[in-house]
Amino acid sequence: MITPFRDSQEQARDIIEDEGDFILIHVKCSVEAAEERDPKGLYEKARNGNIEKFTGINHPFQEPLNPEIVVDTEEYTIEEGVDHVLSKLESQGLLEEQLNDDYSFSITRSEEQELTDQLKDLGYLSE
Repeated sequence: MITPFRDSQEQARDIIEDEGDFILIHVKCSVEAAEERDPKGLYEKARNGNIEKFTGINHPFQEPLNPEIVVDTEEYTIEEGVDHVLSKLESQGLLEEQLNDDYSFSITRSEEQELTDQLKDLGYLSE
């Protein structure tokens, strides 16, 4: 669940903890950094009033008070952030063992484009 509101975060915790473990992961990123990374120009559109209720610009965001895991995207690369989350989950006994690189593989740009085109043809990706 992704939510900018503490009430919703706590509601999710209450629902899930009845059945099992709940881990609140805060993926931390300043509005400035998110705006710099924005490939679609959504932040600029929101600042210009073209998008309503855009979190961080014209809609509130409440940083979680007690997240179990914090991933600061301005400190970690994507890979480091994933490793951080997996390590924390493993240390809390929620993962039997951390995934290793045996499952990673590289593909060429043309192979990636071919897969992307196939996924679009099948309706899994939009244009």
